[in-house]
Amino acid sequence: MQKYILWLFIAFFPSTQKVYAQTKEFNVEDININRQKPTRIFVTAIWCSPCMGKYKIINEEFSKDTIYNNIVLFDASGFSLTKLKRITSNNFDSAFLYTIPYKFYKSNSSIVFNLPEKALKRFIIDLKAKFPKNNGLTNFWYGDILIIDSNHFLKSEKVKI
Repeated sequence: MQKYILWLFIAFFPSTQKVYAQTKEFNVEDININRQKPTRIFVTAIWCSPCMGKYKIINEEFSKDTIYNNIVLFDASGFSLTKLKRITSNNFDSAFLYTIPYKFYKSNSSIVFNLPEKALKRFIIDLKAKFPKNNGLTNFWYGDILIIDSNHFLKSEKVKI
């Protein structure tokens, strides 16, 4: 009975779970992989079924594209390469897989709802501060793409399936 109650507590209060990842945390310096090329960042999450459907398409497109520096950025909560391999049969280059940095998941509150949503919003606010030239990034969500052009203009794009 105690194990069942503990499981329910963990399931309904995800902020009590630690965020682990098997990839590098993203930082702005990762954008400057090749300064001559613009950068595309596809933001996704393992727990988001529509996003993972888009990921399968984007992953194939990114593997063929040499015009952009291509990065895939995952929500760190619940992410693991093992889960990713189970979800998709596509080959992927883990050198271009990153997670949202842990600092965006930190909270002073003991109970936090919608932690991945809050982490993404904090990440976008931080990115907008680093790239003041941007299109506002309104309605940006998991499953969308960030583009940073060679003039360091930041914009978002919806992925169409």
